[in-house]
Amino acid sequence: MQPKRPVKPNSMKGRAWRAIAEGAPDLMDDVDFAARNVRKTPARPVQREKNEVQRPLVNYLRRHLPAGSVVYAITNHARSREQVFALIRDGMQPGMPDVGIIIPTGPLRVAFIECKAPDGGGSLSDKQEHTQALLTAAGVAVLAECRSVAEAVDWLMAQGVQLR
Repeated sequence: MQPKRPVKPNSMKGRAWRAIAEGAPDLMDDVDFAARNVRKTPARPVQREKNEVQRPLVNYLRRHLPAGSVVYAITNHARSREQVFALIRDGMQPGMPDVGIIIPTGPLRVAFIECKAPDGGGSLSDKQEHTQALLTAAGVAVLAECRSVAEAVDWLMAQGVQLR
């Protein structure tokens, strides 16, 4: 077994590595080595409609819609511009409603529901209004702003959907 070659300080990259090679006693406490240029992604605001409306709605609909129905979430959020553009190239449609529903029987076969915070917070973006107009023009039922499970259930029943 060959002995390890000593690493020359000049071959190491960065101040931290040079300091380690020179025998810096306590590197972690030294402020000179703190990452100064690290770009932190700002924390996304908590989307209350997801927690307070969408999740309970999806769970309720999966239990109470006619057998064979499909309820799914449409996730069209990204963390960076690069991800947004990549998702759009992959087929994401900005402004799509949060929940899609496919029902195998009855007068209503396909529907979409846009969830908003129950206390009246949040409003439709221009992309959401445009996409909802396209869906409505295509003859698809869209609940524009759903703020509770009861509101969605009432809307579905008004559309002729039989819940179990």
